[in-house]
Amino acid sequence: GNQLNGAIPPIFAGTWSNLASIEVEMKNNLLTGPSNTLFSTTTFGSSLTQLSVQLDYNALSSSIPTWTVPLGGPGIETLKLTLTNNQIAGAIPPNLFSSLPFAQGAVINFDASFNQITGELPSLFLQFPTTIGSFAIPTTLDVALRSNQLDGTIASDFFNLIKWSDGTSIRTRATFQFQNNSLKGDLPATLYSSGTTAANLILRLDNNELTGTIPATFLESLFQDDSEGASGSVSIVVSNTSLTGALNLP
Repeated sequence: GNQLNGAIPPIFAGTWSNLASIEVEMKNNLLTGPSNTLFSTTTFGSSLTQLSVQLDYNALSSSIPTWTVPLGGPGIETLKLTLTNNQIAGAIPPNLFSSLPFAQGAVINFDASFNQITGELPSLFLQFPTTIGSFAIPTTLDVALRSNQLDGTIASDFFNLIKWSDGTSIRTRATFQFQNNSLKGDLPATLYSSGTTAANLILRLDNNELTGTIPATFLESLFQDDSEGASGSVSIVVSNTSLTGALNLP
C-alpha cells in the first residue's frame, strides 16, 4: 500500500456510456470518509461487464456502497467488491446486487469482513437479476461478512431464493462466511429450493448466537438431488452457537 489519505474523490464523474471494464484498487492506505463517493456522480452505461473495487485496509466509514447499471447490455460478468478492515457500519443494503444486471454464469466476490456492519441477513439479498427480467445463476459466489456486528436473524428464505443451477450446464460454487457475529434466532427451514443444489457449498455460521434446533428440512435439503443428479459437496460449520436438539438425518 501507499499512504493515500483523505476522502475518495468522485474519480469517475460524468457519463461513461461505452465503458466495459472498471478496476480500482486502493488497499492498505489511510483513506477516510464515506465509502460510496467513488462513483457518487457516475452514470454507468449498459456496456459494463467487469467491475472490481478493492478498498480493503483503510478507515472508510458510512454504509456499504451500492451502484446502478442500466439494462440493455450483456450484464455484469465479473463483480469484485472488497471492503475488509474498514469502519463500514449500518445494515446490509437489500439492493446491493439487485441494482446491477448480471450475465448468466457470473463470478461474484463480495467481502466486507472486519467492519461494524449490523442487522440481519435480509431476504432477497442474494438474488441477481439479468437484463431480461429473470435471475442469473453465478458460477462462483463468494460472500464474506465475518467478524462484524450482525445481530439480527437469518431471513427464512435467505438461501432458498437463490437459483443454484439451471439443470443443464450452470451450477454455483458458493462460499458464505458469516462467522464471528451475533446472529440470532433459528436456522432457515431449508437451504436449497426444490430440485436445485449448488455444485459446492461452504457455509460458516460458527461463533454466533443462533438458537433452537437444526430443522430436519434443513438437513433433508442438503441431501436432495437436483435435475443433474448430484448434490455436490457441502461443508457447514455451526460450532460455538446455542443450537440444541438431535440431528435427524434423512
